[in-house]
Amino acid sequence: MTNKLIVTTDGLRDLYVGRLTTTEDLIKRWVYVVMEEGDGFGGHKALSLASDGLGEELNTKSMRLTIDLDQAWIDDTTIVVITI
Repeated sequence: MTNKLIVTTDGLRDLYVGRLTTTEDLIKRWVYVVMEEGDGFGGHKALSLASDGLGEELNTKSMRLTIDLDQAWIDDTTIVVITI
């Protein structure tokens, strides 16, 4: 087994609002996605984390990416997974 280092902005945590609330639960989920979910997205672990954060259903993912708001709002999500 290889070790992984997950480096991310708070945007990844924000994607899980309403689903996972504690830091411990978030870390457990991220480790599971990176280490256990196989080679989804051609082994691109950061993309797997982003996809997981956006939600399980395609409609949910689409809504989160195209949400229409009455005010200007921008957030960034940067995810890097490094094998060490």
